[in-house]
Amino acid sequence: MARKLENGRENLMIKAKEILISQGYDALNIKSLTSECNMGAGTFYGYFSKKDELVLQVMQKDWDCVSIQGNHFK
Repeated sequence: MARKLENGRENLMIKAKEILISQGYDALNIKSLTSECNMGAGTFYGYFSKKDELVLQVMQKDWDCVSIQGNHFK
């Protein structure tokens, strides 16, 4: 079983967001992402089932921040 690291999920989401913004969806690669986060690819799957789930959660986190801070959608 893959081990879970302290802040591992958050680290993956932060780095994934950086890659998505700077290079786009196609550049987001699980092997490269986990390497940059100093974890094995297997650990990624302890947090997310696939790349698309990670991307959706990154987007959801940003959306939550916008909707809470701006409160524009009343």
